[in-house]
Amino acid sequence: MRRALSVLVPSVLMTACAVTSEASYPTAERTAVPAEAADPTQDAAGKYGPEPGQSLLQFGGALTSQKTDAGAGGSSTDTSLTLQGGIGWFQNEWLELGGQLLTNYSDSGFTLISVAPYANYNHKVNERVWVYGGPHVGLAYLDFSSDDAISLEFGVHGGTRYWVDPRTSVFGELRYTHAKFDLSPNEIDSDTFQLLFGFTVVF
Repeated sequence: MRRALSVLVPSVLMTACAVTSEASYPTAERTAVPAEAADPTQDAAGKYGPEPGQSLLQFGGALTSQKTDAGAGGSSTDTSLTLQGGIGWFQNEWLELGGQLLTNYSDSGFTLISVAPYANYNHKVNERVWVYGGPHVGLAYLDFSSDDAISLEFGVHGGTRYWVDPRTSVFGELRYTHAKFDLSPNEIDSDTFQLLFGFTVVF
């Protein structure tokens, strides 16, 4: 009997120790945190161009070919390299509203200055290459042969922007504009073809 107790008691004590050594509460499993959640700015790191509500400043030049037709007074075509600038505001990802100032000083003696509001539809070929196009309507001032006039002008344009970094792009744009000026003694029809080029900055 004494021998049986000496075997039974240690066995019971060892079993009790084993039971009490087990955890009495569940352990929480660790879950990996996705890299995107850890760094909320990661998605925006590769964003190029303006967000809705932001604007673009545009600077550059324009290779201009202007054909003027004065009826009985004859017609002429002048080619020149001029300056241009503009500003655009993005209402949403594709609609851009803005205006451009273009100047044209010709060796033949005329000066043409245009202020042209425009609307652009923008399409992203990829994050860095955007194409755009739309109409423009504005006012043009012509000084020619000691006379001057102001006319309504209208036309269409289209171009491509390449974003060299998230806030700066280079661009090229083809542009056609028509205007009619009342210069005594003739009315002058003006057809202007332009290749615009330069860069834009988001602000």
